[in-house]
Formats: sequence, C-alpha cells, structure tokens
Amino acid sequence: GLSNIEIQKIIDSANAGENIIFAGKNYENISLTISKNPVNIYSSVKSTLNGNSKNPVFTIKSSKAAGTVIYNLIVKGGSEGILLKGTNNVPILNNDIINSKCGISVIDTDKANIVGNLISNSNSFGIYLKDSTNTVIYSNCITKGYGIYFDKGVEYTTVEHNQISYNKEFMDYFLDKYIDKINEFKPRELLTFIEYIEDIDTYKKFVSSNYDK
Repeated sequence: GLSNIEIQKIIDSANAGENIIFAGKNYENISLTISKNPVNIYSSVKSTLNGNSKNPVFTIKSSKAAGTVIYNLIVKGGSEGILLKGTNNVPILNNDIINSKCGISVIDTDKANIVGNLISNSNSFGIYLKDSTNTVIYSNCITKGYGIYFDKGVEYTTVEHNQISYNKEFMDYFLDKYIDKINEFKPRELLTFIEYIEDIDTYKKFVSSNYDK
C-alpha cells in the first residue's frame, strides 16, 4: 500500500465529504491526522492499518474535521487505534481495533457514535471518554482489555447492546453498586471504570441491555 506520507497528503488535499478508500490489504507504520476537512475513510476489502506504539493510527481533531467517518477497517497497534479530540459528529463504524494501547479515545468531543466495532486486546481501555458529551456506544464487542473508562466531564452518554467481556479487573464501587445490578454483569468479567459521576439516576437511564460472556 501507499506510505503514511502519501496517504496523509491525500487526506490533507481532500475536499469536505470526499471518500478516502483503502483498497490494499496492508499498510505499515500508519499515523494519520484528519484536521482540515471532514472525509469518509473506509476500505472496500477490510484493509489492515498497522500503527506504531508512539502515535494514534487515526487522530481526528478540530471542529473542521467534524463529520469525518471511519468505517470497515482493521486498525492494529498505536497509542490509540482512533483518537477523537476537540471535534464532533464523528461515526466510528464496523472496525476491528486490535492490540492498541487504548482502542478509542474520545476527548473534548460531542456526538461521537461508536457502533458495531470489535475492540480487542487493548493494553489499557477499550474505550476512554473525557470531557465529552452525547457519545453513543452501541453494539460493540469490547474484549480482553479494560472495558470502558469514563473520566471527568462525561455527560449524556448512551451505552447499549454491547458485549463487554473477558476484561481484566472489576475495580469501581459505582459499578459494583449500580451497573452490575442493572445489566446483570458477572463480577470480574467487565471493567467499565467510571469516575466523577454526579447524577446516578441520569447515568442509569442511558446504560441498558449490555451483556457479558
């Protein structure tokens, strides 16, 4: 496949709403930033993008990149598989995100939609949220990592119909008292490590129909 530099040039020169299609099987040492225009990034053959340990494979940042779509890719490695920072309205759909330090990080972002992804073998969290609102986490398989981490400033998040399984620890009092009862998770099968929850009733409203394995 093309080199990281060549792909980055294509992204930087793309018009808003343009399609960036990966058609090769494998791409090496990938670390791409989307910050100038929203683009639709996907693969016609479920391409594998291999990152490095120092940088995210994809970084989507700034309001100019709002509306970017990441779809139907295998993302391996990276400090994050996908990092959203300071953006909004970003769908992440039907990707396999494997062996990253953190699968997906959502920071200072509104209306991220994380749907239908396999997030596996993360060294830390499958999904990490901080200072973000209106995130939808729906129908994902999050396994063999540390589940979902809600840091401070997370509001109006919907977590539904996910399989969250074989994660490493069960650490949080909030989970033990509330989420475990709501969703009938088995202790120590799930980690959704949540801090700074100010309104438990509001949070419970948006967490439903998840299951463990």
